[in-house]
Amino acid sequence: MLIKIGDLCIEMSLRFAALSDIHGNYHAITAVLQDLQVQGIKKIIVAGDTTGPPMQNQVFQTLIENKATMINGNGESRIQKKNRYQIPSEVWNRPNYAANRWTYNNLDEKHRNLIEFLPDQRILEYKHTSPVRVVHGSPKDKQYAQGILPESTSKDSMNLQQVFKTINLRQAIEYIEESVLICGHTHRPWNQKVDDVLVVNPGSVGNPCNGDPRADYAVFTWSNDEWSVEHRAVEYDLDAAYSSFLKSGALESGGAIAKASLLGRMIGVDVSLAFLSYVKEIQKSGSFSYVEAYESAEKSFDWQQYTR
Repeated sequence: MLIKIGDLCIEMSLRFAALSDIHGNYHAITAVLQDLQVQGIKKIIVAGDTTGPPMQNQVFQTLIENKATMINGNGESRIQKKNRYQIPSEVWNRPNYAANRWTYNNLDEKHRNLIEFLPDQRILEYKHTSPVRVVHGSPKDKQYAQGILPESTSKDSMNLQQVFKTINLRQAIEYIEESVLICGHTHRPWNQKVDDVLVVNPGSVGNPCNGDPRADYAVFTWSNDEWSVEHRAVEYDLDAAYSSFLKSGALESGGAIAKASLLGRMIGVDVSLAFLSYVKEIQKSGSFSYVEAYESAEKSFDWQQYTR
Protein backbone atom coordinates (compact mmCIF):
# COMPACT_ATOMS: atom_id res chain seq x y z
CA MET A 1 0.00 0.00 0.00
CA LEU A 2 1.52 3.33 -1.08
CA ILE A 3 0.78 6.60 0.73
CA LYS A 4 1.76 9.81 -1.12
CA ILE A 5 3.02 12.72 0.99
CA GLY A 6 3.92 15.58 -1.34
CA ASP A 7 6.29 14.14 -3.93
CA LEU A 8 7.29 11.30 -1.61
CA CYS A 9 5.66 7.84 -1.82
CA ILE A 10 5.93 5.74 1.33
CA GLU A 11 4.96 2.06 1.49
CA MET A 12 2.68 1.42 4.46
CA SER A 13 2.36 -2.18 5.64
CA LEU A 14 -1.06 -3.60 6.43
CA ARG A 15 -1.03 -5.73 9.59
CA PHE A 16 -3.54 -7.92 11.37
CA ALA A 17 -3.47 -10.28 14.34
CA ALA A 18 -4.55 -13.92 14.29
CA LEU A 19 -5.72 -15.38 17.61
CA SER A 20 -7.12 -18.81 18.40
CA ASP A 21 -8.22 -21.07 21.25
CA ILE A 22 -8.83 -18.40 23.89
CA HIS A 23 -10.97 -20.88 25.86
CA GLY A 24 -12.51 -18.32 28.21
CA ASN A 25 -9.16 -17.03 29.49
CA TYR A 26 -10.01 -13.36 30.01
CA HIS A 27 -6.69 -12.47 31.65
CA ALA A 28 -4.77 -13.86 28.67
CA ILE A 29 -6.84 -12.11 26.00
CA THR A 30 -6.63 -8.82 27.91
CA ALA A 31 -2.82 -9.03 27.87
CA VAL A 32 -2.81 -9.84 24.15
CA LEU A 33 -5.07 -6.89 23.35
CA GLN A 34 -2.78 -4.60 25.32
CA ASP A 35 0.17 -5.90 23.29
CA LEU A 36 -1.75 -5.21 20.08
CA GLN A 37 -2.56 -1.69 21.22
CA VAL A 38 1.13 -0.96 21.75
CA GLN A 39 1.81 -2.13 18.19
CA GLY A 40 -1.08 -0.15 16.75
CA ILE A 41 -2.80 -3.25 15.36
CA LYS A 42 -6.60 -3.02 15.25
CA LYS A 43 -7.57 -5.78 12.82
CA ILE A 44 -8.16 -9.04 14.73
CA ILE A 45 -9.26 -12.48 13.51
CA VAL A 46 -10.15 -15.22 16.01
CA ALA A 47 -9.93 -18.78 14.66
CA GLY A 48 -12.43 -20.43 17.00
CA ASP A 49 -12.65 -22.05 20.43
CA THR A 50 -13.44 -18.87 22.31
CA THR A 51 -15.76 -20.68 24.74
CA GLY A 52 -14.72 -22.27 28.04
CA PRO A 53 -13.93 -21.47 31.65
CA PRO A 54 -13.58 -19.32 33.53
CA MET A 55 -14.71 -16.02 31.93
CA GLN A 56 -16.04 -16.80 28.47
CA ASN A 57 -18.79 -14.16 28.58
CA GLN A 58 -16.28 -11.41 29.33
CA VAL A 59 -14.04 -12.73 26.54
CA PHE A 60 -16.85 -12.62 23.96
CA GLN A 61 -17.87 -9.13 25.05
CA THR A 62 -14.28 -7.88 24.83
CA LEU A 63 -13.86 -9.31 21.33
CA ILE A 64 -17.12 -7.70 20.22
CA GLU A 65 -16.03 -4.34 21.63
CA ASN A 66 -12.73 -4.65 19.75
CA LYS A 67 -14.61 -5.50 16.52
CA ALA A 68 -12.82 -8.82 16.17
CA THR A 69 -13.77 -11.08 13.28
CA MET A 70 -14.65 -14.55 14.58
CA ILE A 71 -15.33 -18.09 13.39
CA ASN A 72 -16.55 -21.15 15.26
CA GLY A 73 -14.35 -23.92 16.65
CA ASN A 74 -15.25 -27.34 17.99
CA GLY A 75 -16.18 -25.75 21.34
CA GLU A 76 -18.73 -23.52 19.62
CA SER A 77 -19.89 -26.50 17.55
CA ARG A 78 -20.95 -28.29 20.74
CA ILE A 79 -22.90 -25.19 21.81
CA GLN A 80 -24.67 -25.22 18.44
CA LYS A 81 -25.52 -28.90 18.73
CA LYS A 82 -26.89 -28.46 22.23
CA ASN A 83 -28.95 -25.48 21.08
CA ARG A 84 -30.39 -27.60 18.26
CA TYR A 85 -31.14 -30.64 20.48
CA GLN A 86 -28.62 -32.73 18.51
CA ILE A 87 -26.89 -34.22 21.56
CA PRO A 88 -28.93 -37.00 23.28
CA SER A 89 -29.42 -36.46 27.02
CA GLU A 90 -27.76 -39.79 27.85
CA VAL A 91 -24.62 -38.56 26.06
CA TRP A 92 -24.78 -35.03 27.44
CA ASN A 93 -24.95 -36.31 31.02
CA ARG A 94 -21.88 -38.56 30.80
CA PRO A 95 -18.84 -37.75 32.99
CA ASN A 96 -16.72 -36.85 29.96
CA TYR A 97 -19.20 -34.07 29.08
CA ALA A 98 -18.94 -32.33 32.47
CA ALA A 99 -16.82 -29.43 31.18
CA ASN A 100 -19.14 -29.03 28.19
CA ARG A 101 -22.14 -28.80 30.51
CA TRP A 102 -20.47 -26.08 32.57
CA THR A 103 -19.56 -24.16 29.42
CA TYR A 104 -23.07 -24.31 28.00
CA ASN A 105 -24.85 -23.45 31.24
CA ASN A 106 -22.48 -20.55 31.98
CA LEU A 107 -22.66 -18.97 28.52
CA ASP A 108 -24.98 -15.98 28.20
CA GLU A 109 -27.87 -16.43 25.79
CA LYS A 110 -26.72 -13.53 23.60
CA HIS A 111 -23.41 -15.29 23.04
CA ARG A 112 -25.13 -18.61 22.32
CA ASN A 113 -27.13 -16.74 19.68
CA LEU A 114 -23.97 -15.14 18.26
CA ILE A 115 -22.40 -18.57 17.83
CA GLU A 116 -25.38 -19.65 15.71
CA PHE A 117 -24.44 -17.05 13.10
CA LEU A 118 -20.65 -17.43 13.07
CA PRO A 119 -19.21 -19.26 10.01
CA ASP A 120 -16.91 -22.27 10.16
CA GLN A 121 -14.40 -20.54 7.84
CA ARG A 122 -13.67 -17.06 6.57
CA ILE A 123 -11.68 -15.60 3.71
CA LEU A 124 -10.01 -12.30 4.62
CA GLU A 125 -9.82 -9.94 1.66
CA TYR A 126 -8.03 -6.71 2.48
CA LYS A 127 -7.59 -4.16 -0.31
CA HIS A 128 -4.40 -4.51 -2.36
CA THR A 129 -3.45 -7.83 -0.68
CA SER A 130 -3.92 -11.52 -1.46
CA PRO A 131 -6.78 -13.34 0.31
CA VAL A 132 -6.24 -15.38 3.48
CA ARG A 133 -8.34 -18.39 4.51
CA VAL A 134 -9.05 -18.88 8.23
CA VAL A 135 -10.27 -22.20 9.67
CA HIS A 136 -10.26 -23.78 13.11
CA GLY A 137 -9.41 -27.39 12.34
CA SER A 138 -8.80 -27.95 8.64
CA PRO A 139 -10.36 -26.61 5.41
CA LYS A 140 -12.46 -29.70 4.72
CA ASP A 141 -13.49 -30.41 8.31
CA LYS A 142 -17.11 -29.52 9.12
CA GLN A 143 -16.79 -30.52 12.79
CA TYR A 144 -13.89 -28.06 13.41
CA ALA A 145 -11.95 -30.82 15.17
CA GLN A 146 -9.37 -32.09 12.66
CA GLY A 147 -5.99 -30.63 13.56
CA ILE A 148 -3.35 -29.88 10.93
CA LEU A 149 0.10 -31.25 11.79
CA PRO A 150 3.24 -29.61 10.36
CA GLU A 151 4.94 -33.01 10.64
CA SER A 152 3.87 -36.44 11.85
CA THR A 153 6.95 -38.12 13.31
CA SER A 154 7.70 -36.24 16.53
CA LYS A 155 6.58 -37.73 19.83
CA ASP A 156 4.09 -34.91 20.32
CA SER A 157 2.55 -35.38 16.87
CA MET A 158 2.30 -39.14 17.36
CA ASN A 159 0.53 -38.60 20.69
CA LEU A 160 -1.90 -36.20 19.04
CA GLN A 161 -2.65 -38.71 16.30
CA GLN A 162 -3.50 -41.40 18.85
CA VAL A 163 -6.19 -39.28 20.50
CA PHE A 164 -7.45 -36.74 17.96
CA LYS A 165 -8.31 -36.51 14.28
CA THR A 166 -5.43 -35.03 12.31
CA ILE A 167 -4.47 -34.13 8.73
CA ASN A 168 -1.09 -33.39 7.21
CA LEU A 169 -0.05 -30.18 5.50
CA ARG A 170 -0.26 -31.38 1.92
CA GLN A 171 -3.72 -32.80 2.47
CA ALA A 172 -4.83 -29.53 4.02
CA ILE A 173 -3.72 -27.25 1.20
CA GLU A 174 -5.44 -29.42 -1.42
CA TYR A 175 -8.71 -27.78 -0.41
CA ILE A 176 -7.75 -24.12 -0.72
CA GLU A 177 -6.86 -21.61 -3.43
CA GLU A 178 -5.50 -18.90 -1.14
CA SER A 179 -1.77 -18.36 -0.55
CA VAL A 180 -2.20 -18.26 3.25
CA LEU A 181 -4.05 -20.68 5.52
CA ILE A 182 -4.56 -19.89 9.22
CA CYS A 183 -5.60 -22.78 11.47
CA GLY A 184 -5.93 -23.45 15.20
CA HIS A 185 -7.18 -26.30 17.38
CA THR A 186 -3.90 -28.02 18.35
CA HIS A 187 -2.67 -25.17 20.62
CA ARG A 188 0.84 -25.36 19.10
CA PRO A 189 2.30 -22.28 17.34
CA TRP A 190 4.09 -22.95 14.07
CA ASN A 191 4.33 -21.85 10.44
CA GLN A 192 5.46 -23.64 7.34
CA LYS A 193 5.40 -22.93 3.62
CA VAL A 194 4.37 -25.73 1.28
CA ASP A 195 3.99 -25.29 -2.49
CA ASP A 196 3.84 -21.49 -2.11
CA VAL A 197 1.13 -21.73 0.56
CA LEU A 198 1.99 -20.27 3.95
CA VAL A 199 0.24 -22.32 6.66
CA VAL A 200 0.20 -20.80 10.14
CA ASN A 201 -1.08 -21.94 13.51
CA PRO A 202 -0.93 -18.93 15.89
CA GLY A 203 -1.06 -21.24 18.91
CA SER A 204 -3.43 -20.78 21.82
CA VAL A 205 -4.11 -17.54 23.65
CA GLY A 206 -5.81 -19.19 26.60
CA ASN A 207 -4.30 -22.65 26.93
CA PRO A 208 -0.91 -22.95 25.17
CA CYS A 209 0.60 -26.42 24.86
CA ASN A 210 4.18 -25.76 23.71
CA GLY A 211 5.88 -25.74 27.11
CA ASP A 212 5.43 -21.98 27.60
CA PRO A 213 2.41 -20.67 29.57
CA ARG A 214 2.49 -17.25 27.89
CA ALA A 215 -0.44 -16.37 25.60
CA ASP A 216 0.41 -17.15 21.96
CA TYR A 217 -0.79 -15.31 18.87
CA ALA A 218 0.53 -14.25 15.46
CA VAL A 219 0.90 -10.97 13.56
CA PHE A 220 0.62 -10.92 9.76
CA THR A 221 2.20 -8.16 7.68
CA TRP A 222 1.63 -7.42 3.99
CA SER A 223 4.80 -6.07 2.43
CA ASN A 224 6.54 -6.50 -0.94
CA ASP A 225 3.42 -8.19 -2.35
CA GLU A 226 3.32 -11.04 0.15
CA TRP A 227 2.28 -11.96 3.68
CA SER A 228 4.84 -12.62 6.39
CA VAL A 229 4.15 -13.81 9.94
CA GLU A 230 5.60 -13.13 13.38
CA HIS A 231 4.73 -15.32 16.37
CA ARG A 232 4.35 -13.52 19.68
CA ALA A 233 4.03 -14.75 23.29
CA VAL A 234 2.66 -12.46 26.00
CA GLU A 235 2.95 -12.82 29.76
CA TYR A 236 -0.19 -12.40 31.85
CA ASP A 237 -1.26 -12.80 35.49
CA LEU A 238 -1.38 -16.58 35.97
CA ASP A 239 -2.30 -16.29 39.64
CA ALA A 240 -5.34 -14.16 38.80
CA ALA A 241 -6.31 -16.60 36.06
CA TYR A 242 -6.02 -19.50 38.50
CA SER A 243 -8.16 -17.74 41.11
CA SER A 244 -10.87 -16.83 38.59
CA PHE A 245 -10.99 -20.45 37.42
CA LEU A 246 -11.64 -21.61 40.98
CA LYS A 247 -14.22 -18.89 41.67
CA SER A 248 -16.14 -19.73 38.49
CA GLY A 249 -17.09 -23.18 39.81
CA ALA A 250 -15.70 -24.81 36.66
CA LEU A 251 -13.13 -26.87 38.52
CA GLU A 252 -15.72 -28.21 40.94
CA SER A 253 -18.30 -29.16 38.31
CA GLY A 254 -16.24 -29.50 35.11
CA GLY A 255 -14.60 -32.83 35.87
CA ALA A 256 -11.26 -34.09 34.61
CA ILE A 257 -11.01 -31.95 31.48
CA ALA A 258 -11.61 -28.77 33.46
CA LYS A 259 -8.87 -29.81 35.88
CA ALA A 260 -6.52 -30.71 33.02
CA SER A 261 -7.23 -27.38 31.33
CA LEU A 262 -6.45 -25.42 34.49
CA LEU A 263 -3.21 -27.29 35.19
CA GLY A 264 -2.17 -27.09 31.56
CA ARG A 265 -2.55 -23.34 31.22
CA MET A 266 -0.49 -22.79 34.37
CA ILE A 267 2.56 -24.55 32.92
CA GLY A 268 1.97 -24.50 29.15
CA VAL A 269 1.69 -28.28 28.84
CA ASP A 270 -1.05 -30.29 27.14
CA VAL A 271 -2.38 -32.02 30.25
CA SER A 272 -5.67 -32.74 28.48
CA LEU A 273 -3.83 -34.79 25.84
CA ALA A 274 -1.92 -36.66 28.55
CA PHE A 275 -5.14 -37.44 30.40
CA LEU A 276 -7.05 -38.57 27.28
CA SER A 277 -4.09 -40.74 26.24
CA TYR A 278 -4.28 -42.35 29.68
CA VAL A 279 -8.00 -43.00 29.15
CA LYS A 280 -7.15 -44.80 25.90
CA GLU A 281 -4.55 -46.92 27.69
CA ILE A 282 -7.07 -48.02 30.33
CA GLN A 283 -9.66 -48.78 27.68
CA LYS A 284 -7.21 -50.98 25.76
CA SER A 285 -6.04 -52.78 28.89
CA GLY A 286 -9.39 -54.45 29.48
CA SER A 287 -12.95 -54.75 28.27
CA PHE A 288 -13.93 -51.24 29.37
CA SER A 289 -16.27 -48.83 27.66
CA TYR A 290 -14.89 -45.35 27.03
CA VAL A 291 -17.00 -43.90 29.83
CA GLU A 292 -15.79 -46.57 32.28
CA ALA A 293 -12.18 -45.94 31.28
CA TYR A 294 -12.72 -42.20 31.65
CA GLU A 295 -14.10 -42.53 35.16
CA SER A 296 -11.24 -44.83 36.17
CA ALA A 297 -8.64 -42.47 34.67
CA GLU A 298 -10.08 -39.48 36.52
CA LYS A 299 -9.37 -41.23 39.83
CA SER A 300 -5.98 -42.75 39.04
CA PHE A 301 -4.29 -40.19 36.76
CA ASP A 302 -1.11 -38.69 38.21
CA TRP A 303 -2.32 -35.09 38.54
CA GLN A 304 0.52 -34.18 40.90
CA GLN A 305 3.16 -34.28 38.18
CA TYR A 306 1.54 -31.26 36.53
CA THR A 307 1.26 -28.97 39.53
CA ARG A 308 3.53 -25.94 39.49
